Amino acid sequence: MSRKHDRRGRSRGGGRFIQIHHATIETLAWRALRPAAVVVYIALRALYDGKNNGALRLSVREAAERTGLDKDTVNRALAQLVALGFVEVAEPGGYARKVRHATLWRLTDLRCDRTGAAPTYAFQRWRPDPTTQSTVPKILRDGPHHGDSLAQDAPVSGRGVPKIRTPETA
Repeated sequence: MSRKHDRRGRSRGGGRFIQIHHATIETLAWRALRPAAVVVYIALRALYDGKNNGALRLSVREAAERTGLDKDTVNRALAQLVALGFVEVAEPGGYARKVRHATLWRLTDLRCDRTGAAPTYAFQRWRPDPTTQSTVPKILRDGPHHGDSLAQDAPVSGRGVPKIRTPETA
């Protein structure tokens, strides 16, 4: 018979979990995230072990394998996560070396374990562009998008993207 508590009454084991605060999911930036970006954010968050923020190594291809998404969709999702302030590039990856190396990511709501920098919470300051009704940042609306039309992200009623009202548009 295995005990679920130690002698002080604290839980033993139980495995790792991913924590996302309600304050985070109630921000305008979170509401503007595309579903693929949420999935990629959770995959990045799953790499965090409590002491490696700023050293979360994840390539686009590896993220595609982990999430079951297309690599182009993952690339757009990562761009959106950066644009809305949920993650930052701690060290860019690439093929410049003889060996491939993936980008190192930093979650902005946690202290950076590489540099000791305080959390920035950049996503809390993000606001939609008031000149357009779109909740998708301009960086993601421009350019060709194959198989995923970002131009159709204008807020709609019903099952679509919820219309986010700001003091400027109210």
